[in-house]
Amino acid sequence: MKRIILRLSAAFLAIALLGGCSGKEQPESPAATLKPEVTAAPSPTPEETPGLDYDEIRIVAHSSAMPYVFYQGYFTMSRDGLWGLMRADGTEVLPCTYEYPVSSCQFDKEWVWNDSQDPLDWDEYDALSARIEEAGDGHLCAAHGGAGDQFFYDLDSPGRNPYGVDLTALRWYASSTPGEVYPMEDSLWEKYGDLIPVYSTHPDEYGYPTTPVADDTGATYWYISREGAGVTVPGATMALWFFEEDLAPVELEDGWAYLDRYGNLVTQAVYEPTWYIPNYWKGYELGYASCLQNGYATVCRDGQWGLLDANGIEVIPCENEGVAWEGTHLWVKGETGWKETPLPQSLTQTQTEYVKRMAQYLHEPVQTMTDLAQAPSFVQYLLDETWEEGREDGTLAMSEEDGSYGQVKISLDRLDQTAQARFGISCDRAYIAQLYDLSPDGEVLCYPAGRPFFTARLKDFSLSGSRVDVTLEVAPAGDGGAWDQSVTCLYTYTLGAGGALQLCGIQSVAS
Repeated sequence: MKRIILRLSAAFLAIALLGGCSGKEQPESPAATLKPEVTAAPSPTPEETPGLDYDEIRIVAHSSAMPYVFYQGYFTMSRDGLWGLMRADGTEVLPCTYEYPVSSCQFDKEWVWNDSQDPLDWDEYDALSARIEEAGDGHLCAAHGGAGDQFFYDLDSPGRNPYGVDLTALRWYASSTPGEVYPMEDSLWEKYGDLIPVYSTHPDEYGYPTTPVADDTGATYWYISREGAGVTVPGATMALWFFEEDLAPVELEDGWAYLDRYGNLVTQAVYEPTWYIPNYWKGYELGYASCLQNGYATVCRDGQWGLLDANGIEVIPCENEGVAWEGTHLWVKGETGWKETPLPQSLTQTQTEYVKRMAQYLHEPVQTMTDLAQAPSFVQYLLDETWEEGREDGTLAMSEEDGSYGQVKISLDRLDQTAQARFGISCDRAYIAQLYDLSPDGEVLCYPAGRPFFTARLKDFSLSGSRVDVTLEVAPAGDGGAWDQSVTCLYTYTLGAGGALQLCGIQSVAS
């Protein structure tokens, strides 16, 4: 059976929302002399194997773009205030002798490093560079130069649509000394993802970007998509990269928060910077929160470290001296140093975590799943946020395994009291199952804003005159649904002209 992900319109929701060993005995010696009994000393308790003895392990900044991007496969680490470079598996590449965190120039694995206590001459520098290159670890940066990519929105672009986002105003600045400004290219979308951080500006007379222009909320950074949509965050003074991940960090007045691709903050702005970025006027500074890499990001809150997942949940709570993750290896600092640690095995949200997150997202003071399922904003969330974005023609959409979309054969653009007569169908679970190649007991997976916040399955449905009763079992999102944490509610709606639904009652149903 095909795996189908349904995105349901508000209209369709009214219809479907559905032995030990024995030794050889020895003879007693007749001449045996009795000796005092000796008690064996207890075996010493084995000591815990010490970990890596670095003070800090941090992400490596890569100067190929602005905002800076991160490097996978390596960390920069410090001991006694001096920095070096190691592979992600803990193998040292460059010793901790540099006064700044090691970073990479715009080219691949071109490390900015030297011995700050006993600087190398050029011959020594070249010899060391050749050795690490032979080992497959790149080489040392001999000089600065080259271009780093950044993107800005030209407010003075000729013919720009002032009433909406206009892709013709997007500019690629290959920054250098001074660099060049070009129209956006398709290859850059492929490189940086289909949603990139930008700032708006009035270019100078040569077309180079100037100071970012803040909007009415004080935000200087926002996101623009390949399709020409804009995602804004009130007050954002920095926005980092999504690449192919579900979340990205944004800097707000109170700290760093994590944003989904539809502009929803899925965490509060409680996080601190976690990696050092080059600042050629100040040296290096802790500047950015961590971007997600393969579904996780290192986070720091109140000086304590943890690991965040793509749902915005701290799967390792911020209760550790240090946590380092660059997409392939996880290191956690404890009393005996840094130790490589497996990723958390179970990522299913507990009911407490789920309710807390949804309460924050929906701005509802709820404490339990039942509270949440009956909260007005959650009910509206069911209605408003579970259909294919931008589809307003009343037809339904379904996603096949290959991501393609097809339209359902019937139109539901005018759901009213004569629905059954108009379509000649009985809108029951069996019909829906047949239509979507689901078993009658199949689940309706709801993916609001493109990511699973919850899973719901249809328990019962009835349409009588203008009354619509939908019984749903709602559970936190998990591996197929955390049904042991679910609640069941009956949602009663009144069906108005044009298919408009008005909630008129909610009640809990015993499972």
